[in-house]
Amino acid sequence: MTRAFADKIGADGFTPDAGSPANLQKQCKIKKYVILLLMEKTDKSSISVQPDYSEPDSKGRVTIPIDLRFSDMDANGHLFFGNYFTLFDTAFLEYLKVIGFSFDMFCQNQLNFYYVEANSRYKAPVKYGDELSIRVWVENFGCTSFTIKFEAFNKTNDKVAATGLIVAVVVNKETEKPTPLPEKFKKAIENKP
Repeated sequence: MTRAFADKIGADGFTPDAGSPANLQKQCKIKKYVILLLMEKTDKSSISVQPDYSEPDSKGRVTIPIDLRFSDMDANGHLFFGNYFTLFDTAFLEYLKVIGFSFDMFCQNQLNFYYVEANSRYKAPVKYGDELSIRVWVENFGCTSFTIKFEAFNKTNDKVAATGLIVAVVVNKETEKPTPLPEKFKKAIENKP
Protein backbone atom coordinates (compact mmCIF):
# COMPACT_ATOMS: atom_id res chain seq x y z
CA MET A 1 0.00 0.00 0.00
CA THR A 2 1.41 3.40 -0.93
CA ARG A 3 0.82 7.02 -0.03
CA ALA A 4 -0.84 7.36 -3.49
CA PHE A 5 -3.39 4.75 -2.40
CA ALA A 6 -3.97 6.70 0.83
CA ASP A 7 -4.58 9.84 -1.24
CA LYS A 8 -6.93 7.89 -3.52
CA ILE A 9 -9.26 6.81 -0.71
CA GLY A 10 -9.62 10.40 0.47
CA ALA A 11 -8.25 12.65 3.17
CA ASP A 12 -10.51 11.14 5.80
CA GLY A 13 -9.81 7.55 4.75
CA PHE A 14 -13.24 6.87 3.21
CA THR A 15 -14.38 6.77 -0.36
CA PRO A 16 -17.47 8.87 -1.08
CA ASP A 17 -19.59 5.77 -1.85
CA ALA A 18 -19.13 3.83 1.39
CA GLY A 19 -22.46 2.04 0.86
CA SER A 20 -23.31 -0.88 3.12
CA PRO A 21 -22.22 -1.28 6.75
CA ALA A 22 -19.95 -4.18 5.67
CA ASN A 23 -18.26 -1.94 3.11
CA LEU A 24 -17.90 0.84 5.70
CA GLN A 25 -16.35 -1.61 8.18
CA LYS A 26 -13.89 -2.75 5.49
CA GLN A 27 -12.94 0.86 4.79
CA CYS A 28 -12.37 1.49 8.51
CA LYS A 29 -9.89 -1.39 8.55
CA ILE A 30 -8.19 0.07 5.47
CA LYS A 31 -7.99 3.49 7.14
CA LYS A 32 -6.38 1.95 10.23
CA TYR A 33 -3.86 0.09 8.05
CA VAL A 34 -3.01 3.28 6.12
CA ILE A 35 -2.43 5.20 9.35
CA LEU A 36 -0.13 2.44 10.64
CA LEU A 37 1.73 2.36 7.34
CA LEU A 38 2.23 6.12 7.33
CA MET A 39 3.39 6.01 10.95
CA GLU A 40 6.09 3.49 10.00
CA LYS A 41 7.48 6.02 7.56
CA THR A 42 7.42 8.90 10.07
CA ASP A 43 10.70 10.32 11.34
CA LYS A 44 10.80 8.87 14.88
CA SER A 45 13.19 11.59 16.10
CA SER A 46 10.31 14.09 15.93
CA ILE A 47 8.10 12.07 18.29
CA SER A 48 8.09 13.20 21.94
CA VAL A 49 8.36 10.33 24.39
CA GLN A 50 7.73 10.49 28.15
CA PRO A 51 10.92 9.88 30.14
CA ASP A 52 11.33 6.57 31.96
CA TYR A 53 10.37 6.31 35.59
CA SER A 54 13.04 7.50 37.95
CA GLU A 55 14.94 5.15 40.20
CA PRO A 56 14.17 5.62 43.89
CA ASP A 57 16.02 8.61 45.32
CA SER A 58 17.86 8.59 48.67
CA LYS A 59 14.50 8.85 50.47
CA GLY A 60 12.90 6.03 48.45
CA ARG A 61 10.74 8.36 46.34
CA VAL A 62 10.03 7.49 42.71
CA THR A 63 8.83 9.98 40.08
CA ILE A 64 6.22 8.67 37.65
CA PRO A 65 5.33 10.65 34.47
CA ILE A 66 1.56 10.89 33.94
CA ASP A 67 -0.25 11.18 30.61
CA LEU A 68 -3.24 13.46 31.01
CA ARG A 69 -6.37 12.88 28.96
CA PHE A 70 -8.82 15.55 27.91
CA SER A 71 -11.48 13.64 29.84
CA ASP A 72 -9.46 14.23 33.04
CA MET A 73 -10.35 17.93 32.89
CA ASP A 74 -13.32 19.73 34.47
CA ALA A 75 -15.56 22.45 33.01
CA ASN A 76 -12.97 25.08 33.96
CA GLY A 77 -10.31 23.36 31.87
CA HIS A 78 -8.38 22.19 34.97
CA LEU A 79 -7.56 18.68 36.08
CA PHE A 80 -10.72 17.61 37.94
CA PHE A 81 -9.95 17.36 41.67
CA GLY A 82 -11.41 13.85 42.01
CA ASN A 83 -9.15 12.54 39.25
CA TYR A 84 -6.07 13.15 41.38
CA PHE A 85 -6.96 10.04 43.36
CA THR A 86 -7.10 7.94 40.20
CA LEU A 87 -3.74 9.36 39.11
CA PHE A 88 -2.29 8.74 42.58
CA ASP A 89 -3.45 5.11 42.37
CA THR A 90 -1.95 4.72 38.89
CA ALA A 91 1.34 6.21 40.08
CA PHE A 92 1.42 3.90 43.13
CA LEU A 93 0.89 0.77 41.02
CA GLU A 94 3.78 1.88 38.78
CA TYR A 95 5.87 2.63 41.89
CA LEU A 96 5.36 -0.98 43.01
CA LYS A 97 6.84 -2.20 39.73
CA VAL A 98 9.84 0.12 40.07
CA ILE A 99 10.67 -1.10 43.60
CA GLY A 100 10.33 -4.73 42.51
CA PHE A 101 7.14 -5.71 44.36
CA SER A 102 4.27 -5.41 41.91
CA PHE A 103 0.57 -5.74 42.73
CA ASP A 104 0.74 -9.22 41.17
CA MET A 105 3.09 -10.27 43.98
CA PHE A 106 0.38 -9.40 46.51
CA CYS A 107 -2.10 -11.52 44.53
CA GLN A 108 0.34 -14.46 44.24
CA ASN A 109 0.52 -14.49 48.05
CA GLN A 110 -3.30 -14.48 48.35
CA LEU A 111 -3.18 -10.85 49.53
CA ASN A 112 -4.78 -7.60 48.48
CA PHE A 113 -4.81 -4.12 49.91
CA TYR A 114 -7.74 -1.79 50.45
CA TYR A 115 -7.56 1.97 50.53
CA VAL A 116 -9.17 3.11 53.79
CA GLU A 117 -8.29 6.80 53.79
CA ALA A 118 -7.43 9.34 51.08
CA ASN A 119 -6.59 13.03 51.37
CA SER A 120 -5.34 15.65 48.97
CA ARG A 121 -4.42 19.33 49.05
CA TYR A 122 -4.64 21.29 45.83
CA LYS A 123 -2.00 23.94 45.33
CA ALA A 124 -2.06 25.04 41.66
CA PRO A 125 -4.14 24.21 38.56
CA VAL A 126 -3.13 21.70 35.92
CA LYS A 127 -4.45 22.19 32.38
CA TYR A 128 -4.75 19.85 29.44
CA GLY A 129 -1.38 19.70 27.68
CA ASP A 130 0.62 20.33 30.86
CA GLU A 131 3.35 17.84 31.73
CA LEU A 132 2.55 16.20 35.04
CA SER A 133 4.64 13.83 37.13
CA ILE A 134 3.83 12.30 40.48
CA ARG A 135 6.44 11.59 43.11
CA VAL A 136 5.44 8.56 45.21
CA TRP A 137 6.83 7.04 48.39
CA VAL A 138 5.66 4.87 51.26
CA GLU A 139 6.09 5.65 54.95
CA ASN A 140 4.47 4.93 58.32
CA PHE A 141 4.28 1.14 58.34
CA GLY A 142 1.76 -0.29 60.77
CA CYS A 143 1.20 -3.97 61.48
CA THR A 144 -1.26 -4.33 58.61
CA SER A 145 -1.26 -0.86 57.06
CA PHE A 146 1.03 1.59 55.29
CA THR A 147 0.77 5.20 54.16
CA ILE A 148 1.49 6.22 50.58
CA LYS A 149 2.45 9.86 49.98
CA PHE A 150 2.20 11.77 46.72
CA GLU A 151 3.38 15.04 45.23
CA ALA A 152 1.94 15.99 41.83
CA PHE A 153 4.34 18.31 40.02
CA ASN A 154 3.41 20.38 36.96
CA LYS A 155 6.60 20.52 34.88
CA THR A 156 5.03 23.08 32.55
CA ASN A 157 5.01 25.83 35.17
CA ASP A 158 7.42 24.30 37.73
CA LYS A 159 4.79 24.22 40.49
CA VAL A 160 3.55 21.59 42.91
CA ALA A 161 -0.05 21.07 41.80
CA ALA A 162 -1.20 18.84 44.66
CA THR A 163 -0.05 16.68 47.53
CA GLY A 164 -1.84 13.67 48.88
CA LEU A 165 -1.80 10.54 50.93
CA ILE A 166 -3.56 7.21 50.91
CA VAL A 167 -3.65 4.75 53.80
CA ALA A 168 -3.83 1.13 52.66
CA VAL A 169 -4.57 -2.00 54.70
CA VAL A 170 -3.27 -5.39 53.57
CA VAL A 171 -5.94 -8.10 53.68
CA ASN A 172 -6.19 -11.81 53.08
CA LYS A 173 -7.83 -12.20 49.66
CA GLU A 174 -10.23 -14.92 50.78
CA THR A 175 -11.29 -13.70 54.21
CA GLU A 176 -10.82 -9.97 53.51
CA LYS A 177 -9.46 -9.65 57.05
CA PRO A 178 -6.40 -7.48 57.80
CA THR A 179 -3.13 -9.40 57.70
CA PRO A 180 0.49 -8.44 58.47
CA LEU A 181 2.49 -6.64 55.80
CA PRO A 182 4.63 -9.02 53.73
CA GLU A 183 8.29 -8.78 54.83
CA LYS A 184 9.43 -8.76 51.17
CA PHE A 185 7.22 -5.73 50.54
CA LYS A 186 8.71 -3.85 53.48
CA LYS A 187 12.24 -4.77 52.40
CA ALA A 188 11.56 -3.60 48.82
CA ILE A 189 10.46 -0.21 50.17
CA GLU A 190 13.29 0.08 52.67
CA ASN A 191 15.89 -0.82 50.03
CA LYS A 192 16.87 2.79 49.39
CA PRO A 193 19.92 3.54 47.24
